[in-house]
Amino acid sequence: MDNPLEARSPPSPPPAEVDDEAPRQLPSLPTEILQKIIQLSLPRLSFKTFRERYSILLVLCRVNKLWAAIAQKELGKHGLRLTPEEDMFIDLDLSVISRIAGLRDLALGCCSFNPSPGAAPLSLPPLRRLALTYLGQDQAETLVLASAHLPQLTSLAIIVNTPSPLEETRKTALESALLRFTPQLTFFAFSFYAPSVTFQLSDALWSSMSVLQSLVVDHTYELQPALEHTPANLRHLTIQPPFGEHHTLSLAFVRDALQARPKCLQSLGSLSIPPATQPPCPACHIVSQDELESQPAQIAELCESLGATLILKPRYEYYSCPESVEHLLSDW
Repeated sequence: MDNPLEARSPPSPPPAEVDDEAPRQLPSLPTEILQKIIQLSLPRLSFKTFRERYSILLVLCRVNKLWAAIAQKELGKHGLRLTPEEDMFIDLDLSVISRIAGLRDLALGCCSFNPSPGAAPLSLPPLRRLALTYLGQDQAETLVLASAHLPQLTSLAIIVNTPSPLEETRKTALESALLRFTPQLTFFAFSFYAPSVTFQLSDALWSSMSVLQSLVVDHTYELQPALEHTPANLRHLTIQPPFGEHHTLSLAFVRDALQARPKCLQSLGSLSIPPATQPPCPACHIVSQDELESQPAQIAELCESLGATLILKPRYEYYSCPESVEHLLSDW
């Protein structure tokens, strides 16, 4: 007797014919190409685009394991940027930040430290780049740098947030803290919130910068003495414009520094300058308009003789702390 189960089982369908014209799965792209695609899909990393980049990379992490690995690598480039709104300061515990494994970039702005950096120092052996801007604590930059353990730091940017000139003891303390790191810096940016507060760093400090490649200083800084004592061959020099609009931005000091032909500029690749500007009030003009307008051409001629490229860099919006920081860090 035939098996009833076999009798009721439908016959097996014939094997499907292969359609030569059916779409086939594309082969995987090389990792380098995928990485380039992901990088091109992202906006340039800045304080304004940080959240957008982060959201895009989180989406890309969900595509597959390979895309996730590449996206996570890009996430690692973000570092940590803590810059609250200009009218709001927050308290940070540096010992908590020190527990972030593998952190390479750290930008701290509009914040104070609790406990004090002396009691809870910043300790990040992998950190390469550090920015301290508009800190809301007296001598905060000095306190952080004097106690920090940052053996691989190569880039340091500072905007000193003080409305009054520094006393001599505070200057000495800041320089001592800076000297812990200046021999290893390839990038150094030094600026002041209030142009009237600027002071000259010592010859000894500039002489310690033996591997410096990129320098950013304020439009009021006496550039020539600094360059005369810098032993390294600078590749990039940038002038930071004034924070407010009530200051004349004359570039005569840049012209004079180039004319002196210091040794550190023998290999200069580029010089970035903001547009020379006058305050809105004519009574506040301390340089003639003709003099201001002639300066960029004079500087361009000197740059050409040095084999350097002159970059006319648009200034940031007046009185904007985030944009002034972005401008300061655009080349680090």
